[in-house]
Amino acid sequence: MAEYTRFRDQKYKNWLKTAESLYILRNNLRDFMEKETETYHSSLKEHLKAVVCEKHCKKLPICDKCELWKKEILKSYIGSVAKINWKNCEPHLWPTEKWEVAKVFMPKGHDKHRHFDEFDVPAVLNFISHCRYFKNIIKGSVLDMVISLRNSVMHSPDFTLTEEKMVDGKTKILNLAKALEGKIPDMHKNISEAITQFISDLENYTAQNPQADTKSENIKLLDREQQALKEKIELLTQLYDTDQKTELKEELQGVKNFFDQNKDLLENLRPQVDQLNEIQKKVDKHELEIDNLSSRMEDLEKINDPMFSADTLKFKNHLIELALKRKWEVPEFTEESEACGYRGRVEVNGHTYKGSQVCKRKKDAHQEVAKLALDALKDDFEMREEPSTSESISAVTPSASSTNLPFYCTLTVSLNKEICSDGCQHENEAIESAYKKLALLFRLNDTNNNNTFRAAVLAHFGRCKIQPPSEESFQNEDKKFCKLKLSEQFTFDDKDGSTTKKKAEQQVAKIAIEKMSEVLNYTSDVVNENYKGFLKERLEALGMERPVYNTKESSEGARSSRMSKDDSHISSTQTEQHGQQSASPQDSATVVKTPHKTLSDCAVASLLTEIQDSNPSAPGDIDMEKYSEINSLLEVYNLKPPPVKVEDVNTHIKINQIININLENFTFKNSNACSSKKEATRKTYCLLGRALGICQPNTDEIKSTMFVKEDFSKKSLPLPKENVEGDKAFICSLTEITYSLIYNGQGSTEADAKQDALRKALSTLPLLFGHEALPISSSTEANEQTLNTLLRAAGQRDITFSLKPNQYNISINLRFKDYTMTSKSQKSKKENRNLLSKRILGLLGVETEANPPSFRNCLDEWFIQNALQQPVFEDTEVLGTKATFSVDITCTNPDWEDSLEAAKKKLVQELEKRFRYLID
Repeated sequence: MAEYTRFRDQKYKNWLKTAESLYILRNNLRDFMEKETETYHSSLKEHLKAVVCEKHCKKLPICDKCELWKKEILKSYIGSVAKINWKNCEPHLWPTEKWEVAKVFMPKGHDKHRHFDEFDVPAVLNFISHCRYFKNIIKGSVLDMVISLRNSVMHSPDFTLTEEKMVDGKTKILNLAKALEGKIPDMHKNISEAITQFISDLENYTAQNPQADTKSENIKLLDREQQALKEKIELLTQLYDTDQKTELKEELQGVKNFFDQNKDLLENLRPQVDQLNEIQKKVDKHELEIDNLSSRMEDLEKINDPMFSADTLKFKNHLIELALKRKWEVPEFTEESEACGYRGRVEVNGHTYKGSQVCKRKKDAHQEVAKLALDALKDDFEMREEPSTSESISAVTPSASSTNLPFYCTLTVSLNKEICSDGCQHENEAIESAYKKLALLFRLNDTNNNNTFRAAVLAHFGRCKIQPPSEESFQNEDKKFCKLKLSEQFTFDDKDGSTTKKKAEQQVAKIAIEKMSEVLNYTSDVVNENYKGFLKERLEALGMERPVYNTKESSEGARSSRMSKDDSHISSTQTEQHGQQSASPQDSATVVKTPHKTLSDCAVASLLTEIQDSNPSAPGDIDMEKYSEINSLLEVYNLKPPPVKVEDVNTHIKINQIININLENFTFKNSNACSSKKEATRKTYCLLGRALGICQPNTDEIKSTMFVKEDFSKKSLPLPKENVEGDKAFICSLTEITYSLIYNGQGSTEADAKQDALRKALSTLPLLFGHEALPISSSTEANEQTLNTLLRAAGQRDITFSLKPNQYNISINLRFKDYTMTSKSQKSKKENRNLLSKRILGLLGVETEANPPSFRNCLDEWFIQNALQQPVFEDTEVLGTKATFSVDITCTNPDWEDSLEAAKKKLVQELEKRFRYLID
């Protein structure tokens, strides 16, 4: 009976209830997912017709036919393509296996799974969330909440869950079921009833003697408990297989403690427990190897690197002192865990620096990255140190000190907003409705641990030190309403000063963005360092007032700036009058310290001009002469300022770097002894297949031999010669191997592409030389040296590099401000509003169902989700209507093109598709 005490633990029961609820959800999705996945897969096959892989591609890089499949699948992918886990898939199966295509849209760890029952809830829901085919079926936020719920359940180290989280989890699951009712009839009812039944069975079961109970429903309940535990163990196995060992330690210990206390589970879960024990041994061994390696590295560092040989390191202190002197925020030090220790990271003055070395101690990692940051800041033109009294530098030389820079800017940001609730029956409901709208505005899509949106908003405002909004309740007819008034003002100063007015405004906008990132609950990359344009865009998206800039010119800084521009030289006599003593004729010249050169005073003016010219362009100042085709299209559709402005046109370049490795008369030896010649030969072929990228790690040994020989034959290469040695224990070598390996790397620069190709090569190639794996360095040169060292030791030639043609992609951002569209082609005002909503959605590039219940509702939902002011509809003439709206529209050509001209042409085609919706 002591072993069954877990069923008296309410938190364990909460965990079990939630785990089963997720399982019930997945069961109810089975038929729907089987059918819809088949339909999606059939549409791909119909489009690609007879395109079938003939080379048995197991992983990237792949053949031309698999590339066609990949390209078509990517058209359906929603999100960052860089996050796709291609290791999930075997590309040659895409034409025949629907779930092999579905795995492109799933998280890592599903490479061995082939059927619906093998995929967990996150896999299925990520497939729906990231595949454009499902886009009109359900919104992503409902899916994301359930995925997050499952993660919190399965990553609980002690199998517990609070009552609040259990209830909240059930609500999220039922919300998802309700959202899918249109596609899966009675789904909400079926799931709700199944969850209720399970909870009832669990509560009744715990009130009895578990050992004496043999009722079928209770046996089923124990079976469901075991299935939930198996899923937990499967997750831990995935974490280990995908090299997430650092995340395993605490969870493994929690599972071990759980089974030690509940030994009745061991009989039925013995295979899984044995599997966990194996993982535990490997993780412990991995930890020991890290400790040993770190210890050796520390010894080497003490011997070879004087920077780490003393205990009195002060780089971190120097960086903090510099920040205080410059009146910056105190530098924030963090670290990233790596296999051999820690890599430092520091954020200072809006810049982030990452360490170049891995250190055993966090303290050393912080010191190393602090040194890097100090070196980088000293090299920055705007960070040059003020001249000391001992230096013979003119007193009127422009410097980075705050007393000599001429322009200073103050920025005022006003968060003024009124939000009114929907009409409700009760006052409390109206208040919650208003706060929900305010929460969505600040991207608080969930109440988290708070019970209401009001509590969530007030908690967020409290953290950000914002005054809570005023609440005004009123009644209109039989409905209750609540109006919230937000009135908050922030002022930011650029105390360092800048060389130009434009730069001062950009600098203070950058400060505001950094300070307000938590307030607005928004993070994004700033394109081309145009902080001013980015801030304006974000505030307009929230329906807030435009920021106000107040730039001033200091008298001393202005005088310094004018003198440096007007004077072609400053004589030694003038210098001495300013209190400077000339040591030599060279010392009398005015100099400015820059990263790579020293300039005389006569060059200061041109340098300042150069700095000013390099500033980011103001929003809307785009040179459209480079994009004449786009400009012509905009003119044809009469899209001109002020209602429509071109904010950005960005050209993206993808560079393809190829690594070529040619093996000649190469010998591959498997040093692991086997009990038979046949087994030794199979295992050697299996390892060779993995190393050459012909086979996956989980490929059967017999099939591996066949795949390797087929690959050599297709490429008209001689088969390796087999040489088996030994009497009782056998070792096999494959000799006289001739083979060419190609690794294709991609990146925005040639260096990035080269590094990508080297990383791909190092992911499998070490197997050829007897290494299961080798560390991959952040240094391109180090990775290249590692590969060449391996090849030379085996008597092979060094790797060679070649470049494929660059590929191009262009995107454009258009700002529609108070833009009006009209419709009068339909028979009624309602129909005109619906058609107008459909046209605006088309202009935005938003895909919807072919005939949703209401395009107007779809439009309103899109604007709410993006925290934008909804379009204003007005009636015109007899039956016509018009809509006025403000929105930023981003359009890009969907694929990478081989030339810039082709990319421009494709973008024009995409824009024209959108612009057709402007016509009634």
